[in-house]
Amino acid sequence: MQPLTLQQLVAYVWSQHRSDFYRTFWRQRGFNPETDFHSQDDLVNIPVVRKEDLMTTTLWERTAPSEQDYMFPAMSSGTTDQPLVSLQTMSVIPPYYEYITNKCQYSSVLIIRHPSSAHFALTITSRYLRPGTLIAEGDTHDLDSAAELAREIGMDHLATTPTIAVQFARALTAKAYSPLRLRFLALSGEPLTTPLLTVLNRLYPNALHLYAYGTSEGCTPLGHQSSLCDNLHTISPNAYHLNDRNVIFEVVNGTLVVTVLHATPFPLIRYDTGDRIIFRPEFTCACGFPSGPIAIIGPRFRNKSYKLGSLVFRPEHITRVLSEFSNVLTGDFALQLEQKIVGDGLVTVPSLRLRPRETLKAKLWTTTKLTSILTPTLERALVGGLYVWPHAPLRKAVENGVAEPISIAYDQTVLGSFIFPPVELMKPFTWMR
Repeated sequence: MQPLTLQQLVAYVWSQHRSDFYRTFWRQRGFNPETDFHSQDDLVNIPVVRKEDLMTTTLWERTAPSEQDYMFPAMSSGTTDQPLVSLQTMSVIPPYYEYITNKCQYSSVLIIRHPSSAHFALTITSRYLRPGTLIAEGDTHDLDSAAELAREIGMDHLATTPTIAVQFARALTAKAYSPLRLRFLALSGEPLTTPLLTVLNRLYPNALHLYAYGTSEGCTPLGHQSSLCDNLHTISPNAYHLNDRNVIFEVVNGTLVVTVLHATPFPLIRYDTGDRIIFRPEFTCACGFPSGPIAIIGPRFRNKSYKLGSLVFRPEHITRVLSEFSNVLTGDFALQLEQKIVGDGLVTVPSLRLRPRETLKAKLWTTTKLTSILTPTLERALVGGLYVWPHAPLRKAVENGVAEPISIAYDQTVLGSFIFPPVELMKPFTWMR
């Protein structure tokens, strides 16, 4: 599907009779496209929309239902706040996807997603696949059955998240179906780290790996990278070729703002993703894709929680545990998350710095006995009270071998409550802190 011009998109939402979200939103902020918008140079005059603005409306208040096509719900992960539901009628194929899929052959694809999004993923992903492709669906909660299905259909193309792909390799091997048989991996849904990329290359060495970056609110990925992008990976594991055929990219106050040039049930016009971004207008990549813009994507400015692999770390859980030790701790903390390779899997390594109260500063730093009593007690409280899965604490992740026990140190300089992603992901953005 060909993208609209910006002028066509603005005219479409301004005249939309089935939803007045943009008309109301723009008028409240003093913007009228009939007088304030004449060319693409006036893009900066359009008010920026944030997720918080969308959350103040209902799904149907911000959606113009399609009368020509089916609609499918897409839901954000809800990692940091309430999930946002949007409706889609299409999935627009980016140029990088077209380029990279011409380099591989496949016949049977298995899509493994959470049950809440599996039907949407199956419906939309099927539009990307070649005619004649066998398409099957697996459940993230039952990888053994998914591996059995993979063997039966002769799967050679896997579409899922990077972390599930790592876990799925073990299930495939247990079912006597070698991961070496895969020819194509289409992965999305989480930030990439060097350990994660290393393990995936080790587990699926014969497959071409494609990684997508995007937002569930949009009808097309914002960017892609592949296992052929050697010099792109030297910049950052989260550097991507941008989909500038379908999307206008801006950097506003250090974060990525996008306008997707398609008339979907809810078009994105100057939508603030919240992601930190470093933009390069021209880059020549080892993958052979024509030179063009790339971006390094960093953690979101407004998010306090962080998801690494399958684990979600939320500050309110740490605060709740620390409140039980308010006589000796201020409640200030900084949690640093890292990933490391163990065998053919990944382990999350959490380390926590806590601020002791001033009145006990000398005792905490000079009395080994007090520290030796406090630290084990805190560690036990945190592994039991810090929930990293919807219904399971950190202890369960440690028992399952996907996380290490939390390590604790005391630091009088810690102020506030912070959860930091792996250092390599933050390093390019240190100046933004």
